[in-house]
Amino acid sequence: MTSTIRNFVSRTSYGMAVVCCLFIFVFPAKAETIIDEWPKVEIPPTPELKKVTVDPKTTVLLVMGFVRDSCNAQRRPRCAATIPAVANFWPVRVHVACS
Repeated sequence: MTSTIRNFVSRTSYGMAVVCCLFIFVFPAKAETIIDEWPKVEIPPTPELKKVTVDPKTTVLLVMGFVRDSCNAQRRPRCAATIPAVANFWPVRVHVACS
């Protein structure tokens, strides 16, 4: 009985090796890189902007990325320019989480 199992495993192993070799040679991997495919990328259309209404009791606004070391007038002036506009969104109850 042990020799029967050994023969089965041996034949199965050889069969799997043959199948793997066939896949390697019949279906070779594409050698293109992202740089090669870049001109073929299709850009999706710009989404339509729509007005929305937000219920402040059930909606959370995450304000992220406003770090003094990177979001300042010297390093990222566009980021710093958005701070007053974002500050208008803040409700009376503000929860600050720092990482």
